[in-house]
Amino acid sequence: GADGADNPKHNVTLSSYWIYQSEVTNREYSMCMQTGNCSAPAGAYAQTMLADPLRGDDPVISVTWDQASAYCTWIDGTLPTEAQWELAARGPDSSLFPWGDAQPSCDLLNFGGCLGTTSKVDNYPGGKSFYNALDMVGNVLEWMSDWYDPNFYTNSPDRDPYGPDTGQTRSVRSSSFLSTEDQVPPSTRFFQ
Repeated sequence: GADGADNPKHNVTLSSYWIYQSEVTNREYSMCMQTGNCSAPAGAYAQTMLADPLRGDDPVISVTWDQASAYCTWIDGTLPTEAQWELAARGPDSSLFPWGDAQPSCDLLNFGGCLGTTSKVDNYPGGKSFYNALDMVGNVLEWMSDWYDPNFYTNSPDRDPYGPDTGQTRSVRSSSFLSTEDQVPPSTRFFQ
């Protein structure tokens, strides 16, 4: 379930799957780069963060969809579908937020000027989801495997929806350290 202009309330059934407990860290992504399976993210700031040993446990930033997908291939995984991500974020009861229905605050997630930069992926244990996934909202946005279509969920399959077959943009979920409070709910969909 969810509710929004491009994410109307709907029920889906998902097969079993495994999802990372946290966002991919600079340290993890650097290991993929060292093997030659991942390329460096664009931008001097992203590369500075990647190289900073004090930021090793912060999430990697500025990776493209192709780079995120390459990392997943390297670990013998895939990017999650939007449906898989939303279940991991909201739990079986479709909570408003990963931690339940309490409003977002700086002790639950990194958003809206709480820190003004990324934080370690395990900084907010109070904000973990029903499935113990961390940073499902806040810190950085996360790529999905799906193509983005604002009308997909009005007529999507009710079992293991994998998104449209084609598209121009990819779906992005979560929120970031820059996100406003109204962008935090896990039902919010973005695209890039």
